[in-house]
Amino acid sequence: MKESRNPKHRPTLKDFREAASRIEGISLHTPLLPLRWYKEEDTQILLKPEMLQSVGSYKIRGVYNWAAQIPAKERRKGLSTLSAGNMSQALGYVANMFGVPARAIMPDYAPKSKIEASRKYGIEVQLMPLDGLIRYVNNPPSDYCFLHPLADFGLLDGHGTIGVEVMEDAPETDTIYVPLGMGFLSSGVALAAKALKPSVRVIGVNAEYSPHFYESLRQGRVVTI
Repeated sequence: MKESRNPKHRPTLKDFREAASRIEGISLHTPLLPLRWYKEEDTQILLKPEMLQSVGSYKIRGVYNWAAQIPAKERRKGLSTLSAGNMSQALGYVANMFGVPARAIMPDYAPKSKIEASRKYGIEVQLMPLDGLIRYVNNPPSDYCFLHPLADFGLLDGHGTIGVEVMEDAPETDTIYVPLGMGFLSSGVALAAKALKPSVRVIGVNAEYSPHFYESLRQGRVVTI
């Protein structure tokens, strides 16, 4: 298995294609759907509905790609991660596929719906306050294989398969808008899309009330929101 926590990991088109082959039949190749189709004008805006994935989000791409590369003997210990809900659900789904236990460390302020949805996959859920989460993620126990939500750069390969699908399904695409969370989705999509079409623009979108990337770039330093 590649060292997934290597911050210098910069996947190539070959890596993205290998990830796409790995997740084939696990992750849905979601279609591109027109946002509107007005008679008067063609907005030419296409949506890629990743909520159609089996776990309701794109997270299945990166999580399965990560888990599938862990040696079977190691993976039998179980899988764990720290998540507010979407990653934990993907982890539980994948753990069930491999027949191994799973654990999710979740913030005690996580939405109840996310907590309950995670538990339905049979995941052991542990709720922690913010300071506990920080300590845990910096020193997770080694009893399970831990998917680090902030440092497993191998997630780029799986999430980036979205960029490959977009450019292969709509090669005329000139701009891709992608949400900015931790950055693995946007980085993976950008690297994959530009590997196929260097001229394509990729624009990261921050939520108005969580503008961490926007403010950090604007101020030229890491900004805590």
